[in-house]
Amino acid sequence: LLKAAAAPMGPAAVEPAAVIEPPAAAATPAGALVAADEGERRHATVVFSDLTGYTALNEAFDPEEVEAIMARIRQEAVAVIERHGGSVNQFVGDEVMALFGIPVARRDDPRRAVSAALELHQAVDGIAVEFSERLGRELAMHTGVQTGLVIARRSDSRSGQYTLTGDTVNTAARLRGLAQPGEVVVSSQTWQQVSDYFDAVAGQAVEVKGKERPLVPYRILAERAVPRAGSRPLVGRREEMVQFEALAQACMQHHRGRLVVGHGQIAPGRRVCAPCARAGLCVPCQCRAGFRCPNRT
Repeated sequence: LLKAAAAPMGPAAVEPAAVIEPPAAAATPAGALVAADEGERRHATVVFSDLTGYTALNEAFDPEEVEAIMARIRQEAVAVIERHGGSVNQFVGDEVMALFGIPVARRDDPRRAVSAALELHQAVDGIAVEFSERLGRELAMHTGVQTGLVIARRSDSRSGQYTLTGDTVNTAARLRGLAQPGEVVVSSQTWQQVSDYFDAVAGQAVEVKGKERPLVPYRILAERAVPRAGSRPLVGRREEMVQFEALAQACMQHHRGRLVVGHGQIAPGRRVCAPCARAGLCVPCQCRAGFRCPNRT
């Protein structure tokens, strides 16, 4: 069942989202079979992240100390992932599996997932500093991120909150294996949706076990201070842009505002401040206001 839901991400507001809810319990006659959960087809982003140096940690520290360290990392993981609108599906040893788009789906789930991965790495780096001298080696997270279709079924605690079926899960795990300590590696599918928000380096195509086609890993370097979406050229809209530029020039000359409404299938009614629109400075905003201007409060 789908219903409207919303969850905060930082200071920006978010749009209504789709959420999976467990089916309501219904009385069944004695001896009747209860239909199994057939799952739901979802477009989601899967994040696999684990700790490099975990084996050395167990060798150098008492089990109780290791458990205390891992408890701190798990606590940070839950806080970071949920703050970005995702959910921790499962912890297995030193590995965390997080989902964005399940149970709550948003159009910017891939961006949220990558941002969460980067923040989680920073949080673990802060914890690792306390033990690096005693451990004698690097202690860091490495992460793989993939976006695609899955079938999500509610599960018991042994398998995580959801059991997922689909190549998206396998690919995320393979990308995690390609990531070096401290790296966040995403697939080409994820990169297409987050390239405006992050800097990355594309690696060479790699043959991995279980995949017929090689994977092209994109290693995330950092999050951009200002997304570059506003600088993308419009194709086939020369006449409309001439009209818009004339209106923008008139606004600046006469110090009077004009309302321009753009009709589109995805985001009608975008608002742009005239000076920055001409300079290509306005960038998409996550709220319904349309665009935000970095030069205005």
